[in-house]
Amino acid sequence: MRIFDLIVILTLESKDKILNQIRTSVLEILPGSEIILFGSRARNDADDSSDYDLLIILNSSLHSAERLKFQALIRKKLAVQNILADIIVQSRSDIELKKNLPGHIVRSALKEGVSV
Repeated sequence: MRIFDLIVILTLESKDKILNQIRTSVLEILPGSEIILFGSRARNDADDSSDYDLLIILNSSLHSAERLKFQALIRKKLAVQNILADIIVQSRSDIELKKNLPGHIVRSALKEGVSV
């Protein structure tokens, strides 16, 4: 096996491990939610300093204060694991309203994102 092949394998294993940590952490706080990774990590053009952009979709609606609370809880839980993340929490009904709005982050996240 060539060194390049080994680096690629280790990088993929590391990526999978981090995505599993993200999935586990989010689902501990918001069970049943859908997690979409978007941004540079989803496009595979991230560098070592890139954070993880996450759109978390809930089946039920939340008030703004609750949404902010969950975003902060998840961000802190991931930070303890050395995973820097920008978190957006939205309900399915919010997603439906925003998914076709030009320039909206939700539209971009759904277009380029990958399910975690």
